[in-house]
Amino acid sequence: WFKDCAEILERYQKETVAAEEEKWNKEREEIVKGLEKEMKGIEKADEKDSQEFLRYVYRVFPPKNKEHKLEGGLKKKGFHVEHDKLKKILQKAVVHYHPDKVDTEKHGKVWKVLSEEITKRLTRRYERMK
Repeated sequence: WFKDCAEILERYQKETVAAEEEKWNKEREEIVKGLEKEMKGIEKADEKDSQEFLRYVYRVFPPKNKEHKLEGGLKKKGFHVEHDKLKKILQKAVVHYHPDKVDTEKHGKVWKVLSEEITKRLTRRYERMK
């Protein structure tokens, strides 16, 4: 009987997670449609190098936590950062914008979607630097 109960519970949990993900994806699609201008800005900035992209993200979409700031002198245009230091800055930026750390009740679902998009691009850049 224990195995049957465990299987039923596992199936219920998977169904619940799938339903929640489907609901969030529908909400997310609607939010993305409303953020067309911001998404185009992120895509355009994503075409530039990592340092320019970081400057853009922190300038246009500053992290909600005031303690999270762009490090390593990157605020200055024309300032160049070494490869290893840039990797660490990208890692910290992923933490600053990670959607799991977003309080949707406080900052809203729009910020969560923006954080997801920014984090995707930051992670992709970090993975290419490995």
